[in-house]
Amino acid sequence: MIPNLRLLEVFEQSTISSVCNSSTLNFSGTITTLEPDMGPRVEHHLSSASSRRSFRAFAAEMDKLYEWREQYISDRVSDDFLIGAVAGCFATILLTLVARVVSTLRNDVYDLAHWKLNIRVPMQPMWMNMGYWKTPRGEKIHHLDQACATLLREVLRSANLLTGDAVAEKELRRRRSIAILDVGFGCGDQTVEIARALDAPTWQSFRYVGLTLNQAQLSLAYQRIEREIANANRHGVKLWPESFRLFGADAARPETWDRPVRALVDGLADETFHDRWLLGLDCMYHFSPSRTPLLLYAARELKANFMAFDLVLNDKAYFSARMMAKLFGRVTGCPFNAFLTEEKYLEQLVDAGYERETVEFRDVTSDVFSGLVAYIEKQQRSLKPYGIAMGSFGMAKRIFNWIDGTGVLRAVIVVARVKTDDEASRLPSSMLPAVKYAFALCASLVAGIATRTATNGAGVHNLSDETWSLKNEYGNITVPGNFPSYVHLDLLAAGVIEDPLRGFDDINLRWIANQNWTYTSSPLTKLTHGEGLKTWLVFDGLDTFATVIFCDKVIGNAYNQFRSWQFDATSAMRSCKGPPILSINFGSTPNIANAINASEPQPWSKALVAAWTFEVPNRNFVRKQQSDFGWDWSPAFTPTGPWKSGRVVQIRHEKRFHAVNTFVDVYRQGQTNNFAPDQNQPWVVHANIDYIGSLPKHFDIDAIITSTSNLSEILFRGQLSNLQRLNGTIGGTIKIGAAAPKLWWPRGLGRQDMYTLDLAVRGPNGCSLLKSSRRFGFRTILLDAGVTSDEEISQGKQPGNNWHFEINGYPFYVKGANLVPADVFWPRVNVKQMRDMFDSVEHQNLNMLRVWSSGSYLPDFIYDLADERGILLWSEFQFGDALYPDDAHFLENVRQEATENVRRVNHHPSLACWAGGNEIENIVLPIAKALDKDNYLFYVGQYEHLYINTLFRVVAANTRSISYTPSSGNNGWTKIDMSLPIPMVQVYENKTKGHIYGDTEYYNYSAVVAFNESLYPVGRFATEFGFPSMPSLETWRTAINDEDLHFNSSVIVSRNHHYPPGGLVANVSKSLQGMAEMTSAVELYYPLPNKTDPIANFSAWCHATQLFQADFYQNQIQFYRRGSGGKERQRGTLFWQLNDVWQAPTWAALEHGGRWKVLPYYIRRGYESVVVSTSWDFASKNLEIWVASDLWNDVTGQVSMIWVDLEGKPLKENLCFPRKIDFAINSIGSVKLHQSLLTLDSAVHADDALLLLSVEARGQRPSSNSQSTFTHEVTFLPTPPKNAKIRDPGLRLAYESSSGKFTVEATRSVSLYTWLTHPPNVVGFFDENAFVLLPGQKKKIGFILHEDNSNGAFTVRLSQVQCAVLVSVVLFAVETFLVGRMRAFSDAHAAWTLPHVQNATATYYLNSTVIGNASVTHTYNITHLLEEKPRDPAPPGFVSAATLRSFISAAATAAVAYYWNIFLERRLPARPRGTSSAETECKNDTAAAAAMAAGEDNEQVEEQIVKKWIATGRVNRASLNTTNTVTKWLLDISVGRALLQLTARLTSEALHLKQPSEVMKHIPRGVFWDTLRYAIGPNAIGSLLSMMLLPAAQRVLFAVAFSTACSVFYNAIIFLVFPQLLASALGELIAHQLLEGDWMTCRNEHLHELYGSQ
Repeated sequence: MIPNLRLLEVFEQSTISSVCNSSTLNFSGTITTLEPDMGPRVEHHLSSASSRRSFRAFAAEMDKLYEWREQYISDRVSDDFLIGAVAGCFATILLTLVARVVSTLRNDVYDLAHWKLNIRVPMQPMWMNMGYWKTPRGEKIHHLDQACATLLREVLRSANLLTGDAVAEKELRRRRSIAILDVGFGCGDQTVEIARALDAPTWQSFRYVGLTLNQAQLSLAYQRIEREIANANRHGVKLWPESFRLFGADAARPETWDRPVRALVDGLADETFHDRWLLGLDCMYHFSPSRTPLLLYAARELKANFMAFDLVLNDKAYFSARMMAKLFGRVTGCPFNAFLTEEKYLEQLVDAGYERETVEFRDVTSDVFSGLVAYIEKQQRSLKPYGIAMGSFGMAKRIFNWIDGTGVLRAVIVVARVKTDDEASRLPSSMLPAVKYAFALCASLVAGIATRTATNGAGVHNLSDETWSLKNEYGNITVPGNFPSYVHLDLLAAGVIEDPLRGFDDINLRWIANQNWTYTSSPLTKLTHGEGLKTWLVFDGLDTFATVIFCDKVIGNAYNQFRSWQFDATSAMRSCKGPPILSINFGSTPNIANAINASEPQPWSKALVAAWTFEVPNRNFVRKQQSDFGWDWSPAFTPTGPWKSGRVVQIRHEKRFHAVNTFVDVYRQGQTNNFAPDQNQPWVVHANIDYIGSLPKHFDIDAIITSTSNLSEILFRGQLSNLQRLNGTIGGTIKIGAAAPKLWWPRGLGRQDMYTLDLAVRGPNGCSLLKSSRRFGFRTILLDAGVTSDEEISQGKQPGNNWHFEINGYPFYVKGANLVPADVFWPRVNVKQMRDMFDSVEHQNLNMLRVWSSGSYLPDFIYDLADERGILLWSEFQFGDALYPDDAHFLENVRQEATENVRRVNHHPSLACWAGGNEIENIVLPIAKALDKDNYLFYVGQYEHLYINTLFRVVAANTRSISYTPSSGNNGWTKIDMSLPIPMVQVYENKTKGHIYGDTEYYNYSAVVAFNESLYPVGRFATEFGFPSMPSLETWRTAINDEDLHFNSSVIVSRNHHYPPGGLVANVSKSLQGMAEMTSAVELYYPLPNKTDPIANFSAWCHATQLFQADFYQNQIQFYRRGSGGKERQRGTLFWQLNDVWQAPTWAALEHGGRWKVLPYYIRRGYESVVVSTSWDFASKNLEIWVASDLWNDVTGQVSMIWVDLEGKPLKENLCFPRKIDFAINSIGSVKLHQSLLTLDSAVHADDALLLLSVEARGQRPSSNSQSTFTHEVTFLPTPPKNAKIRDPGLRLAYESSSGKFTVEATRSVSLYTWLTHPPNVVGFFDENAFVLLPGQKKKIGFILHEDNSNGAFTVRLSQVQCAVLVSVVLFAVETFLVGRMRAFSDAHAAWTLPHVQNATATYYLNSTVIGNASVTHTYNITHLLEEKPRDPAPPGFVSAATLRSFISAAATAAVAYYWNIFLERRLPARPRGTSSAETECKNDTAAAAAMAAGEDNEQVEEQIVKKWIATGRVNRASLNTTNTVTKWLLDISVGRALLQLTARLTSEALHLKQPSEVMKHIPRGVFWDTLRYAIGPNAIGSLLSMMLLPAAQRVLFAVAFSTACSVFYNAIIFLVFPQLLASALGELIAHQLLEGDWMTCRNEHLHELYGSQ
């Protein structure tokens, strides 16, 4: 025990008692003594009867205290500080050396570090701007140099220095001269690119002056330009050395330029230059103090126009986000006010001298930030194997990602023209293209007086650039609108409705669909009036019934969601006296559908109509997404609005036109639909352009085919042959050698090689009339649904009809899923969302998605993603689960729809086939036959009329490369002859017994027979199968309040549309039937959830339904894959369904928002190339072991079979199973390895046995010449999990920052269904999940992050967890050195620190989701690392940056306070001897003395004394408060208690809050200010710097070394060099308060005098 602690505790309590005037402490009460390692322990109770003896004992203890103090100071303090400082310095040096040695030893000298020897200097290119990540053709750019150059060209194009017409540009270059002042030109790439783009004919016609502050860049730029000038002939561009002048100067301050710089810049004002420009490419927001000085100089002195890429503040962003953006800018060297709103930027330009009417802001945000973030991420992955870190660009990526997510900054291209007397310069920007084209050689063919001149000569105005309003038919709702959009989305944005996906809003918001709505534009001021000008309105999609009004005239009607619409508005435009206004009136789809049904009734029976009516009736009369009317997995919003983009196209000359679509069909010569092509025949590339406008009688089409992977690889250059022109379409063909191109393959079968076809339509004199391009791939794809051939039968295939796919002549096994719409509201589907979905698709080992046919035709960008990822898209026409009208008007509408969409997507190599509809032949027709047998043949006739005679002919007329099937489920065809009235003869039910036909579907919702394989269908292909499950609690909470989170709440039941209500009136009994099926499945096979917390119990139930779903799908996939080697030759599975459109019980594998259920992890394992599986007959106890392979070559390998109990111990004699079996499998086949009747004796029970199966095989991947190893693991439990003897597995989780992976370990017994989850505000998935772990087995698991909405906390926690732990441990180790004998403090801290350090770095126990009372599913939730365990302080585990700073601040606070304590002890004087003034005063206090002598209450005596001294001014309350506060700190921190409390509090508060300001609110003010007062030192500053300035990989070492060194020097300087200056003031004060002055000394002396004689 440290004696002085007791004195301080007594003093603390006395002070509190006195100041507060309370009766909480007296010497007859409780005196608490402290033991430094355990905190408050021993209590001495002093009764009033023993007061005198107690006071005598107290005085004696005080004597001992002073004796101890003198000995303590002499023994303890003398050498500790010098030793501590030396030891700390030594520790720092040693730590650094050890880290360096370890790093060196770990680095293999033969690794990839020799990249440094291979790199060529100078490096080319050296671009640095944010880049424009999309080509003019709309294709994604993958390289920084291309993106940066494209951004520059976009700026030049916006300034009309580039027009896209090569002929016109050439003439303009000949006639004009340009001078450019380029500020911030980089390393020369920008300068060279400008010269190439402008391609000046002489040096006199081009003058360039560049300014930069960076001398290194200036030097590199000079070298680059010199090299380019020397090698200019290589690029066909002449560079003139006289044209370039580069200087090092501050462009933001023209007044600082020296004379040579000023003279050359002023020379740009030479009137011989027709165009003078100031260019600022991604730099002007760095200008300090602002852009104004340079803009003033450029506008008034140079008379130079202005073009720039810049960042502007989004005035709609939150104030906090704008302030944060400015703070980020300030940290990166930008002035605080560098980021202006567009309005303020405009005023700045106008004030500088630019004409307001000429200023244009072009928003390019969507093509800048996201592409840059993706590129940096790609570079990080690419450079990591070479040991190259991205450094500060990693932080930049996070900032750009935040900017992109919040929209606080907009990336804009700014163009402004200066006020001048030159008439040409004063022309409005909309007239400049016409002026330039007037000089072109092809002036007779040039048109397009428009804001932006497209490459086809037509002026195109995007309707999304206009301002829109939305109004309902009653006029009581008017809100801002968007284009494209839906009414629901605009009402949501305006706050009229809440999120439609919440609660009962799918029902509550039906009023929206039942009203008419009108979208109205603001006046279209950018359109041009004029004779000979044709105006077209082009809409890519209007949903669904719309009347288009332009200039108050109806110009057209739309009545099909899936068609694009082109309306000639020329006459309406000519009649407009002012800027036209566009209005689009959308009718109520449900009301119109009912009206059509009433006016055009079909002879369908009521029972049949009821069978396909899910919610909103009469959907089959309307060409609109059928699931919008409700489905068994979808709500019925029936949305309406301009769901796709639109534009106004203006064409002046009669020989100008605008491309609507470019069609490409690639096939082998002689190939026809549905038949296998000859792979030795040459390729035919057939290209067509669909257009509006006029075309000259004579034209040619130039074509270039270039590899997308190697731009220098040109496959073809020439002209299309066999030119054709028909009904607004022109085209021709190209023939390519059979083996010339690289082929496109699906994922897992080869590379996705693609090519770009560039087309240029030229007039009779060679002028370019139109340019277009398409990316495509060379591949053949066949869906073989024909009759099984004799050759196939001879090879063991059962006769009947085929159903399999062939790619480039090779049959392959399809592993896929069914894709439903990505959202109930298509306009909000974006590339990022779909890219994340395709990541999930790839991770599940899928190679095909079936685009389900009651949704929508997918947009091109989704096909683009599929092309790139190698995912085939089985595409379908949008008809499903119903019969449809077959009148002439309906069929013509469908024919146009089908033609347009076939031609739109045909160039995508990912297009696998076309199907007519969903479940028409094998479900709808049999139902029709059962319900209305008399009219069955009529229904078959309607089916054939639509799906065969109409749709099949559309496909055959437009493409030769794609197969067609009338329905997703059918039995195949027997004959195809396009000359027949019905060109495809179907099998229908004309089947031969013993034969196998077509594809299968299987849905059986009786869980009792779920795993009975004898009920599974045997077929060629499994198109659909599945069982619904509940989404996770995290997903439910995004739509439902906590009070409704129980399994059969009214909200959840209403969302279960399995089974559909059958109309607009809810049918609870049907929904409850679906809920009961899920409940029954869990009850049959899994322990029942039985948690006391109702929400936790609900979560467990949800998870249990997912377990059944996953086990059920796995069992079926194993069954179908075993069929690949059977007589059926099963060739594919597509499970139902991949994704979800809302938060509800459905069949989806991916929940709404992207969170993975259990199922995708099972799918990933089940879709490996070589798999081992079991076939179990529970009744007969027969167990079979199978291996299946989808490889094209034979596979050999070995299967391991090990039986263990659920403690992980091997079972006796392995239950007579062989431990290993060798095998060999033919291509795309399967083999049965072992069969046994599983008989378990009394010693081995089925409830305590587990079979572990693993396979290791050697085989050759398709399109590969080398052997690869394939592995797969699966387990078999011979009893339902609810009966198994499950034990606590003792699971542990660790995170390794070096690998970025988690390590999970079972320590006690087998862990079944081991499950990891992630926070609700994070989207992503784990490498592996829902697996089995044996005791002692460790599994490393990574996490793929898609989206982090936790304000960066999640990613910071993952990357900095060990940094926090290491810093804290090293700091405390060093502090221990510094104080020498601080063993007690160290022990006290270790009691809290060590287990938590261990947990955070190695064996952190996480909570488990317990199903029932048995831990079947062990849920490891990352967020639990942030939570305090019961009765345990918060550990310094996963922490954010703010928390880490708080933690280190607390450590620094503890150290500083402890040192103060030591020095205060040093400053305490010896025990007072003699009489002091205070003592005299005490003696004179007769009232107090008398009261003491009379034995009155000691508390009252003390209170009187204190009151008197306060009244006389001897002591004031502030002094007592100060003394109390400081002493309390000294007391607590001396034993480590304050450190524990403060650290736990700071950490706990910071971890659960997002904003640092919120942390302050939750910390007591005194604690906060004390922390702040003592933490402003190098420790905190060093940690802050390390967090802000260094990449994650360097933070740990830096923080440890820097903080340790700072701690040593900080403490050594303060307490060794300046002890008197820093310690004496506070020391004197406390010493005076404690011993020499005021009431404490008086009290001590008074008590000694009073009781001394006794």
